[in-house]
Amino acid sequence: MLICSLNDEMAMGIPKPFVSTSLTCFTYQKKDGRLRKGVMDDCMLGNACCYNAQFIDKQTGETLEFGGCEDEYRFMVGTHPILGSMLPITTSYICDEGTCTERSTTRDVARLCACKEHNCNMNGIDDTIRDYQERVQRGRVKRPPDFANMVEQTVKILMNG
Repeated sequence: MLICSLNDEMAMGIPKPFVSTSLTCFTYQKKDGRLRKGVMDDCMLGNACCYNAQFIDKQTGETLEFGGCEDEYRFMVGTHPILGSMLPITTSYICDEGTCTERSTTRDVARLCACKEHNCNMNGIDDTIRDYQERVQRGRVKRPPDFANMVEQTVKILMNG
């Protein structure tokens, strides 16, 4: 009896096999609707969302679409001419809450979505937007606040006293 209980106690102290808690996302590139590259990607530990981004050139009609893990999302948003103007709090909100946004200029349109389940970006941005709109209608997620307008309004209030 004593030997069995000692062995059980020793077994309890042995670490369990490592289980990855990282998110799996579809990392891909599409040009004008044609998949150029696509792989299932085990994201680095700490990634909390997958993303889809689409860029449309209004003049040529050329469409580029990308998807992947949160670390790629943050790099892409930070370096993109249109999306780079978003405040860091907006960028985090989109990933943390799994929301979508669209930005446009006279020349380009940029659509961006994030989602939080394994492989949730696999069917492209249109599917991710549909899922997001359904969640908004059901009241399960709020649209991202326009933090830029909130900051602008706050500055006006402070300036006007």
